[in-house]
Amino acid sequence: MANEQIQLVSSAVIQLNIDLVNSENMVEDLSAQTKLTESLASNMSEAEDSAIAQVHILSTRMMEIKAQLEQANNEKEGFHKVKCNLEHVVEDYVYKDHRHSSSARTFNFSD
Repeated sequence: MANEQIQLVSSAVIQLNIDLVNSENMVEDLSAQTKLTESLASNMSEAEDSAIAQVHILSTRMMEIKAQLEQANNEKEGFHKVKCNLEHVVEDYVYKDHRHSSSARTFNFSD
C-alpha cells in the first residue's frame, strides 16, 4: 500500500513537472507574441506619424498650388484686359488713319 502511494505521488509529481514545463513554454510563447505585438504597435505608430507628416506636407503643397493657380488666373485676366485694350487702340488707330487718309484723298481730289 505504501508502495502504491509512492507511485501515485510519483506520478502526480511527474504530471506536475510536465504541466510546469508546458506552462513555462506557454509563457515564453505569450512573451514572444507580446514583444511582436509591441513591435508592430510601435511600427504602426511610426507609420501613422509619417502619414500625418505626409498629409501635412501635401496639404501645404496643395495650398501653395492653389495660390499659384489664383495668381495665374489673375495674370490671365490682366493679360486679357491688356489684349482688349490693345485691340481697341489698334481699332481706333486704324479708324483714325482711315478717316485721315480718306480726307486726304478727298483733299487731293479737290485740288
